[in-house]
Amino acid sequence: MRSDLTVYGFALLAVAVAALVAAGSRRPGVMLGIAVLTAVQLGLAYSGILGQWNRTPPPMVLMLLVCFAITVAFAFSRIGEEMAATLSYTALIGVQAFRFPLELWMQHASVERVIPRQMTYSGANLDIISGLTAMVVAAVAARGLAPRRLLIGWNALGSLLLLNIIVIAVRSMPMINAYGDYRMNAHVADAPFVWLPGVLVQAALLGHLLVWRKLKIDANLEDANLQTDSGV
Repeated sequence: MRSDLTVYGFALLAVAVAALVAAGSRRPGVMLGIAVLTAVQLGLAYSGILGQWNRTPPPMVLMLLVCFAITVAFAFSRIGEEMAATLSYTALIGVQAFRFPLELWMQHASVERVIPRQMTYSGANLDIISGLTAMVVAAVAARGLAPRRLLIGWNALGSLLLLNIIVIAVRSMPMINAYGDYRMNAHVADAPFVWLPGVLVQAALLGHLLVWRKLKIDANLEDANLQTDSGV
């Protein structure tokens, strides 16, 4: 049986992260789009459509492909560029601290068989490191003491750890079932847990992409300043 902490604690975290992303965009249209997307995900989960794992391709996989496409397209859009340029490293990295309580929740949820063990830090998921280090790096950045190499290193590490858990999660889904019948990742098709891949994973991915964009913007500005100083 799923406890209130498993259900409502997770839902609250997902809503909070979605609200932070929406606020960071400072665009009413983006806020509305995020609200609609999360509502559609919840509706599809409640309807049972996403749980039809025997269909080819599974509706859950199609939904996630659409979500990933939207996230990447948004990150490289004009609005994404504005966010990367205007938001600080402290904000972009600090928000990723949500991955720490998320991993604590996943560990708890694995006891209730909502999340399979291989997707927790007791298994093969090390993403809790991303959440813990995000708090440290964001604090250092807030003091203006974060060198570019630290920002690149943290973002690379977080990106790799995110990729790791995505691969594990996909291999754990029923259509692949790489870890056995008792360790399947099937409850992500249920409400509100659909927001794990649909909201929280997307927020983490968007955060890393925006940091990469900000690093590139800053590098271009430095090059332009050097050319100006040299009289080119």
